[in-house]
Amino acid sequence: ALCSDNPCDVVRVLGSLWPHSRSSFEAHIVKRFKECVPVTDFEPGISALCEFYANLVIGAVAGFKLDSVVRVLSSSEKEPDALRPQSLLADAVCRRIGARNFTHLFFKSESRPPMRTVEHLSGPEALKNRIRYAAQNLFIKPFDLGGTVLLIDDIMNTGASMRVYAHALKSFAGVDRVIAVNLAATRFKRGKDGHGMLTLDLSRTSDHPALSR
Repeated sequence: ALCSDNPCDVVRVLGSLWPHSRSSFEAHIVKRFKECVPVTDFEPGISALCEFYANLVIGAVAGFKLDSVVRVLSSSEKEPDALRPQSLLADAVCRRIGARNFTHLFFKSESRPPMRTVEHLSGPEALKNRIRYAAQNLFIKPFDLGGTVLLIDDIMNTGASMRVYAHALKSFAGVDRVIAVNLAATRFKRGKDGHGMLTLDLSRTSDHPALSR
């Protein structure tokens, strides 16, 4: 059912990740963002990068009244790790919009390899298989959250994780709407892959020496 009916009410993507590009600065930025673990070893650059992304996330959802924020857990996380850049980003967004971070409602029974490394999660059945992969060890603590949730993920391939989290939030936390934002979409077929020619707005990086080329 999640393959044909996306429970995310709105989906926004900030930029593109060209997997084989050696010259794309925005691909370099989002890759480095994911690698900054623990964040304490990458200051002050990682805080500057999270503030940069927080501004773009908030701009992408301008006009929506957001009550809370949830971010997708990384493959290796069993519960939210405060020393990951995704946590730093979610907290930065919460501070800016006056919302609470409810990522702690989610936990996993075990850590797992990233989807991109699992062979059977590609091909014509990729979305269906990735939804099953994401859902089979993910749990949510029942909670009357309600309202509108901003759901944040770093890199989108098929969008399977977002669909699973949105479904869980609506089914077990009483959420009314889910507004999903991905920092980047993995791009294939020279951009003819359904996402349009997305380009990250890098104009604000000049304000941060730590983010210079």
